[in-house]
Amino acid sequence: MKQDGPSTAKLVINAITLQPVLEYLGPGWNQISPDLFAITTTVPEYVDTTMCPAPHLMWLRTTLVKFADGWRMYEYCKPLTELQSYNEKIRVDDSFQGVLTLAHTYAIPPEQLGFNVEGAVPALAAPAGMPAEEAEEEAIETEVPVDEGTGEAHPDDRAVEAVEFDAVVVDGVRLSVHSSLASIPAGCEALGLSRRGGKDKCLKRMLEHVKSQELLAATAATAKLERERTRHAVEQSRPEIPTQSMIDEHSLTHYPYKSWCETSRPVKILTWSKSMIRSSTASFLLILAMHPELKMTS
Repeated sequence: MKQDGPSTAKLVINAITLQPVLEYLGPGWNQISPDLFAITTTVPEYVDTTMCPAPHLMWLRTTLVKFADGWRMYEYCKPLTELQSYNEKIRVDDSFQGVLTLAHTYAIPPEQLGFNVEGAVPALAAPAGMPAEEAEEEAIETEVPVDEGTGEAHPDDRAVEAVEFDAVVVDGVRLSVHSSLASIPAGCEALGLSRRGGKDKCLKRMLEHVKSQELLAATAATAKLERERTRHAVEQSRPEIPTQSMIDEHSLTHYPYKSWCETSRPVKILTWSKSMIRSSTASFLLILAMHPELKMTS
């Protein structure tokens, strides 16, 4: 068992095959089920799964890295609480091709995550400084318990079947393909979207809108947090200490304004716009018309 990085265990498994649900993923995050999201990236680093556009936090992460000779498992059901960094670099060689990241809620077998492994899944390697005995105990605790009679996992630990997400909540109302024909266009109108098309098109339009809004909100929150972290301190302006020659020269006119001079005052500059000039000119001409005895002198 080899180590990749200071705290990340790498599982080298030569016989990993992806199921069609993971083999044909679209760009960005793909929702496989309400409790399983997947994303493919081309940068050799772990993906921050807290940015996954899920209705709740996905507490576990599984990472597969593709090389020229096939897929290798670098993480399997890794809890986020044990990670020191969410986007740590991955040590790779020249045959690196991509990264497949799975964000999920339950510790489930690889087959239910969307990929197949020949033979038993090895236990996670012990992090730096952890004895092998403690690593084995930790691996045993993360196994999914099964019923001895049926050989199946507890219903709460079973994976949800990979079904297409076909429901959206608008103003507290859950809309799906089973909703009435009038309610789905009304949901589009409530979101400011077009009502044209059938139920499938309107529902797809609402789903894409909600997902894009969630992604924008998550991105904006991350950007705001990053700005707050990188905010630089601004020093207050220091008062100018004048010399005697400066005081003597300024006392002649008291201009321009100096903060250390009690007599001078700051000058407020008035900027005249075109509309203000036209208004003032019209008012002046009106006064001359009403009072012809007034004459302009040069």
